Amino acid sequence: MNSLKNSPHKALKEKGSALIISLVLLTAITLISITSLQRTNLQTRIVANIQHTESGFNIVSSELEEIFVTYNSGSATSDLTKALDTFTLNSEGKKSFGVSDTTVISTYKNKNINNTKSLQVSSNLIHKGQPLFTSGYSVGGFSTYKFEINADSSLPNGGYNLSSQSLGVELIGPTSI
Repeated sequence: MNSLKNSPHKALKEKGSALIISLVLLTAITLISITSLQRTNLQTRIVANIQHTESGFNIVSSELEEIFVTYNSGSATSDLTKALDTFTLNSEGKKSFGVSDTTVISTYKNKNINNTKSLQVSSNLIHKGQPLFTSGYSVGGFSTYKFEINADSSLPNGGYNLSSQSLGVELIGPTSI
């Protein structure tokens, strides 16, 4: 008879312990899912950053190629002469060449027309001087002029720089330039 009296209490205790165990399991599963959701968000941000960096690299690479083709075709002589004329004389009378902007207009276009550009592209040209002697040419007749074309891509409004690339170009011209 004693065992019959205790059986309803025992069933209630078992139901209570089963409820507590199921709540603990539910809490554990919820915490695990929240943690994996946070990891997924972090992975999404990492992938987006990598895609922006790769996009910036590819845009700058194509920008340099476009500028090189323009300069190689001879249609940008004003840029080259401007770079030759952009210098200051130091105390020893030597030329120190400065940076001049390129007039080549970037063909980079944003795919989303309604938004501002997702990347900014800039380029410049620097005359790096000329060597003392140019092999293969008569002395005093022709000279090699060295230029450096730089292109950068960055996030808009002063964002961090995604890619900076340089391309060296040598052009042959009269020494009197």
